[in-house]
Amino acid sequence: NKDLKSRLASSEVLQKPSANVSQLESRIQELQDKLQAEEREKSVLVSSNRKLERKVKELTIQIDDERQHVNDQKDQ
Repeated sequence: NKDLKSRLASSEVLQKPSANVSQLESRIQELQDKLQAEEREKSVLVSSNRKLERKVKELTIQIDDERQHVNDQKDQ
């Protein structure tokens, strides 16, 4: 009976680390998934930002051209 209790206690001790390892592996996977999602989101945001910067540049050029046109008309 004492030997059985001892083996049971040993078995529980051995099971706890594997449970902890399993929990940690699960947490690692969860964090990796979250990182991938955030990297995809960052990629989308960077792409959108580039498009918006190009649009701002185009509009700035258009405004400058229109100002020049207005100034040319005033000079006539």
